[in-house]
Amino acid sequence: MMRLLAQLVLSLAVVEMVPTSVPALESAHLPSAREEPAVVREVSRLLSPELPIDRALRPPRNADPESLGVITSAVSAIVVDKGSGQVLFEKNTGEVRPVGSLTKLLSAAVFLETHPDLDAPASVLKEDLRSGGRDHLYVDDE
Repeated sequence: MMRLLAQLVLSLAVVEMVPTSVPALESAHLPSAREEPAVVREVSRLLSPELPIDRALRPPRNADPESLGVITSAVSAIVVDKGSGQVLFEKNTGEVRPVGSLTKLLSAAVFLETHPDLDAPASVLKEDLRSGGRDHLYVDDE
């Protein structure tokens, strides 16, 4: 059951990456590389304190500078080079967003920090099933 729960949480986080308008995304341009605010560097440092930021590293380069190289239907997104702290891609980063997706990601992170045995078998009990909707779960299903 825990493995199914982990797969469900992670799949919900990936749903936002299905493109809805590829031509509009491909017509956009990458922002120029620039020095990022201290808050971006601090968040990067807090998320991975064991990996120091090396300013000598060059950010990766896109083979086609006119292409985003990334296709996403997300309403907003940001990609930061961990080595240099530079923003490689951003979309609507200045807009205030609800924290629903962030909550899903943090829930998955907290769950995975407990180091669950994702290979352990789990069976569905009768008490686990609820009416109303399709869940494709059956009693004694593993």
